[in-house]
Amino acid sequence: MSDLSLEDQNTAERQTELIATNADLGPNQLKRFANAIVLQIKPAAHSRGNFHALQGVAGGRGSGIVGEATSGYGVRGNSQTNAGVVGRSTSSVGVWGDVQTSIGVLGESRNSIGVLGASQNFIGVNGQAKASGYGVLGQSKDNAGVVGRSDASVGVWGDAQNDAGVLGESQNATGVIGVSKTNGFGVSGRSKDNVGVAGQSETSVGVWGIAQNDAGVQGESQNEIGVVGFGNTEGYGVLGHSVGNAGVVGRSDRSVGVWGDVQNDVGVLGTSTNDAGVAGFSQSSEGVHGESANDVGVKGFSPAIIGVFGECPNGLGVLGRSVTGAGVTGQSNSSSGVAGGSTGGPGVLGESVNDIGVVGRSPQIGVLGEGKNRIGVYGQSDAGIGVRGQSVTGTGVYGAVSAPKGMAGHFRGRVLIDGDLTVTGAKGAVVRHPDGTHRLLCAIESPESWFEDFGEATLEGGRVEIELDPDFAQLTSTDRYHVFLTAYGNSHGLYVERRSPRSFIVREQQDGKSRLAFSYRVVAKRRDIDVPRFRKMDAPEAVADQVLEKDQASEHGVPSEMQPQHDDLAAPKPRTDDITLSPARSSIEKPNIDERRRGR
Repeated sequence: MSDLSLEDQNTAERQTELIATNADLGPNQLKRFANAIVLQIKPAAHSRGNFHALQGVAGGRGSGIVGEATSGYGVRGNSQTNAGVVGRSTSSVGVWGDVQTSIGVLGESRNSIGVLGASQNFIGVNGQAKASGYGVLGQSKDNAGVVGRSDASVGVWGDAQNDAGVLGESQNATGVIGVSKTNGFGVSGRSKDNVGVAGQSETSVGVWGIAQNDAGVQGESQNEIGVVGFGNTEGYGVLGHSVGNAGVVGRSDRSVGVWGDVQNDVGVLGTSTNDAGVAGFSQSSEGVHGESANDVGVKGFSPAIIGVFGECPNGLGVLGRSVTGAGVTGQSNSSSGVAGGSTGGPGVLGESVNDIGVVGRSPQIGVLGEGKNRIGVYGQSDAGIGVRGQSVTGTGVYGAVSAPKGMAGHFRGRVLIDGDLTVTGAKGAVVRHPDGTHRLLCAIESPESWFEDFGEATLEGGRVEIELDPDFAQLTSTDRYHVFLTAYGNSHGLYVERRSPRSFIVREQQDGKSRLAFSYRVVAKRRDIDVPRFRKMDAPEAVADQVLEKDQASEHGVPSEMQPQHDDLAAPKPRTDDITLSPARSSIEKPNIDERRRGR
């Protein structure tokens, strides 16, 4: 810095400016500095003890530290054992960075928080990148990458045009943490062409936001992912908690609203007391997308409202994928585990290439479908089974109506029953009458299972032998059967002289020699089954009571799952009394989130 000089200027006694100049150049020549530092504060070589490099204290609604840059960092801090950048304010922004093409706020730390901002009534950390670069970027090995706290506004706010609004990286702690106590977001990020909020962590939470009355984590992006969190080994990809609003909210016009990716734990976890645990919005892609190799892809918990809520006008509201576990899991203590609603399409749609599209399991009702004026449960298949019901000892499919004119079952087309058919009412056929009405013709009942065949024949010389139909003889017991005769003319009477397994002989009584036409009816028992005569049957069970009545022993449904302990995840407070500077890094490698997302 030997070639630099500083000018101390007072402007209207309200502002003191330190302006860097080059003493070797004239006033009309271009002032050009190569990576020059305008002001550097550091302890002397013989100094001992703790040393604060720079502290800014603001009055009224002013900011503690404000940094502006065209193509460099707005605010940058580097530390080995403490927070890289710390800012506090009572009524304004704790840390504010505003740049054109680089990082608005950059904080680096090895053992503490990368960026920490705290404010009572405004934004804890605010970073803006107007052209390209990150709004807020924090990196830390053993602690949170970015931490923002605010009592009444946003904990962490990042605004970028073409890159991540907020990006926090950490190996052993949370990537991004935002806390808001009253009416603001825990973490809020916006971006036009890249991720709104991004967090990466090796063993902890990628993105974590806590808020009292608003969204814990909110990310917005027009062309990319709203909220994305990665956890490489264990921990949550995205974790949001809110008392009075959504735990996690992500919005995107053309990409995923919320994306969480982990190896061994929950991809996206949102908890809320009075609102949606996870809410995702997208115009043309997935509202919520979660992936996990060995655990739940998307999980939402809410004691009173919705656990997971996804909304998308033109794509999927909620999409969950898992290699060996559940893609989407829903649990509820006293309501629906998974609820789907739609105005013009299916409420819940399940598709599978080689397996079942939708599976429901419960000690009570596995799958319940309700339709006010249309269809409660609808199944469709091109070449397979549209709707299938199966039970070990109970009823596979049960249909019931309460109105007298209602129908418990309606089939359009052929019906195949592989087994017995038992009815308590009449069996009949409905036939259209020429007068326009429909008439019921009932089936003839028998105490045993009989088949019958009909035919006509003619006596020649008072005698004729009639062969049984070969197919009829193969299906019935022809060692003993009944033959009924009806003569079509005057005769001495007809009788059956002999019956054999393949034919029977009909003769005219009194040795008559008439040539006479007659009809016959042959009745024989069915060969393949044996039905005892007047077999006793048990009274039909009250299936409706078994299916629809709730078990009193499990009145409260499935056991409640323990909520995540947020206190265990909270980052320790930074030690602002022990801040040391380390050599700054010339560049920071941008994580290739696009490559990770497309690789899935």
